[in-house]
Amino acid sequence: MVDVVVLLGPPGSGKSTIGRELGQRGYRWREWEVLLIERWGSRERFVAAKSAALPALHTEIAAWVREGGAPAVLETTGLSDAPLLDELVATTSTLVVRLDVDQEAAMRRESRRAAATSTSRTTSTPTTACGRRSTSTCGTGAPSTS
Repeated sequence: MVDVVVLLGPPGSGKSTIGRELGQRGYRWREWEVLLIERWGSRERFVAAKSAALPALHTEIAAWVREGGAPAVLETTGLSDAPLLDELVATTSTLVVRLDVDQEAAMRRESRRAAATSTSRTTSTPTTACGRRSTSTCGTGAPSTS
């Protein structure tokens, strides 16, 4: 059995959808972007502080993976996460699943996500795929702060 499953693909390729499904099937899944937005206020503010914020996030993700239990599932575009991915491949049993999608489908999915995110920001508290508040996680053995 693997320690971590890495879902690698461009925006709109289905990484979050597959991650949520795996979380419902007993894997450890966490929506890290929700955590980033809670901490930094927006994705843009995180990116502005990326030189310090990204290594700190990678350290937190690696620690979460090492907690053990059910396999952890991570999503990434791979662009900025290369140091984390290199560490995981070197220190854990890692399965990398590459997801591809054509540009038209990706743009359609991203447009729907943007509309849904815009609506949810004005009407409710952010939740994870399990319906738990913000920094909770799905799956067996996953930590929860709710």
